[in-house]
Amino acid sequence: MTAKEILIKGLKDAGYDGLCDLECGCFLDDLIPCGNDPSCCEAGVERLVNDCRVIEPMEFGGINYEPII
Repeated sequence: MTAKEILIKGLKDAGYDGLCDLECGCFLDDLIPCGNDPSCCEAGVERLVNDCRVIEPMEFGGINYEPII
């Protein structure tokens, strides 16, 4: 099992949908596409806002939008 697979499993098991920070967000099905260090990210949950999928930390509101296609 790779480190990325372990991270995905841990996030799923804890009820999270992906990772995010103040500038971007990614979902478990395409985790860390940016190639950046994920230690700077927070676990996030998915919401729909204005027909966009949103990954955000539980305590934040409405950042990191990805259009639904």
